[in-house]
Amino acid sequence: MKDDVEEKDMHECGASPGGQSSSPSWGEEEEEEGEDMEMVALTMDNKDSTHKHAAVESMSREELMHEVVHLRSRQREEGQGDSDWDGGDRRPAYLKERHCSAAFVDRGLWLMGLLLLQSCSTFILARNERLIRTHPSVVFFLTMLVGAGGNADNQAAVIMVRALALSVAQGKPTPWHLLNREMLMAGGLTFFIGTSGLARVALSPHTSLPETVAITVSLCLIVFVSIVLGSLLPFVLDLLGMDPAHSSTSIQVVMDILGVFATCGITHLLLNTDWGDDFLGFFGVEQED
Repeated sequence: MKDDVEEKDMHECGASPGGQSSSPSWGEEEEEEGEDMEMVALTMDNKDSTHKHAAVESMSREELMHEVVHLRSRQREEGQGDSDWDGGDRRPAYLKERHCSAAFVDRGLWLMGLLLLQSCSTFILARNERLIRTHPSVVFFLTMLVGAGGNADNQAAVIMVRALALSVAQGKPTPWHLLNREMLMAGGLTFFIGTSGLARVALSPHTSLPETVAITVSLCLIVFVSIVLGSLLPFVLDLLGMDPAHSSTSIQVVMDILGVFATCGITHLLLNTDWGDDFLGFFGVEQED
């Protein structure tokens, strides 16, 4: 019975039991051979995508057909159809097609968690109420600072997610080398955005020079940390088997909280402590009474 099944598979693969090929049209033969090669490549372990396809391409047509016959026999023994064969899908769960309800639950729970996390910024503002009353100009620029961090981290995260997606689609290794470039990019963009922010804050008639320095230092710190974390988070989620696409929203919420915390902390340190007076005095900036 098994021999009859294998004989039938040989005919389906375009060969007679004696090893002679039937003669389908050229286009059909190319298409069938490509599908057979892909099926065999998916079953090879301990090889990357490039080596898998190179190994399959080195097979003769007869060797390839016998390998396909063997795989189809395994499919029947395991109760699988041709369309079910994936060589044992080892992809993370987030890369596999899911039902709409499962995707809804995953995204909904993630967004609800981020909503609760973002509400933590209210506790930071409440604990710094006195600082806010003393230096209201900082609050005027708080949305600019937090927004700059959100834009910077979201931009970095999207670039890394796109790189990860392309590496998976093309069968290439994880592009860790891009992290080196993003570290350099973080330094350059911090200087550029910090200079732009300094010019904008300096134009405000209601902001003192010490407050301008505090806001600029906060901006530089927020942008640098945002780009670094935005670059790292997609890789961390991927290593944990979670969808890197969540990184853009997650890092934005994290940096919203860290941005508020950094702004309040740096403003307090520079404007309300003796160390801050010494630091500003070193640059010739004097506090107003």
